[in-house]
Amino acid sequence: MLKKSDEALSREKIKKLLGKKIMHQTLNLILEYLEESGKILDGRKGIFWIYAPRKEIELLKKQGTPFEEIEPNFRKYSE
Repeated sequence: MLKKSDEALSREKIKKLLGKKIMHQTLNLILEYLEESGKILDGRKGIFWIYAPRKEIELLKKQGTPFEEIEPNFRKYSE
């Protein structure tokens, strides 16, 4: 769901999309794991999927896509 989304998703929206399939605590645990493993960024605009295989990262670098366009606080989180 996060991978395929073109926009940031709030926790509330994720819970709504999942319905009653997952408990609140379980969702928080999963999101915490994904953030610690570098797959998502939980920013003020919502939750973004940021993980990309190495080939995709190199392509983004060649295109000159700055991560700041996605999340202005990216540098703060990545330091």
